[in-house]
Amino acid sequence: MTTSKSSKLPIPQSSILVTGGTGYIGSHTVVALIAAGYNPVIVDNLSNSKASVLDRIAKITKKKPPFYKIDLRDSAALDKVFSKTSNRIRYPFRGTQGSGRINHRALALL
Repeated sequence: MTTSKSSKLPIPQSSILVTGGTGYIGSHTVVALIAAGYNPVIVDNLSNSKASVLDRIAKITKKKPPFYKIDLRDSAALDKVFSKTSNRIRYPFRGTQGSGRINHRALALL
């Protein structure tokens, strides 16, 4: 374990899954997580965002977090991401404009 520069608290070396990580709130969260010493992994289908956000994250943080372009409704693809990473914390920022629907499978994984 390492420690956070700001708080001196231990930071787990596992990654943090950020769904919707190229959206407005998700991308800002990714930048904050990297600044705090965490290792975010972004999952997004880019339906409401653009891949160019990844370049902006890298420009700001000097790090390019892993990115998986998948839809959270694709269980097989999501399982592959989970098998490749050691996510202990998941931030679900996935959203669909004008929709009140939530992917209940993703919430069940929290």
